[in-house]
Amino acid sequence: MLSNFAKKYALIYSIDSDNEIRLLGDKYIIRFVLDREGISTTYVDLDSSLLYDIELFMVLTRKAHLAPASPEQGEPQDAFECKRVIDLIEQAGRDILNGGQDWRKEYEWPPLHVSGLIKERH
Repeated sequence: MLSNFAKKYALIYSIDSDNEIRLLGDKYIIRFVLDREGISTTYVDLDSSLLYDIELFMVLTRKAHLAPASPEQGEPQDAFECKRVIDLIEQAGRDILNGGQDWRKEYEWPPLHVSGLIKERH
């Protein structure tokens, strides 16, 4: 699922731990972090080391809609959550996936500085 998504947008797919997956672009990382409450999806700008809550942005600013809230019978919850967020990003964030950065002008919340999070660019 994520590997096909990564190929479609020429991103590098990596599993960093049991609960973190990264999609690396030339100038950004999209992080999927799984925990007990679900999945959080963030965008990290590699040049500035700023982290943005991309899921919040898609839902509140771009008015994207999340898929229905329950997995199909037998579908693992974490796989379902990833699929929901991927659909959300594809629905409202193709410009971001293609490397565009104008969207940050619309971002209404303060980004976090995360220099220690970024170990290496690729």
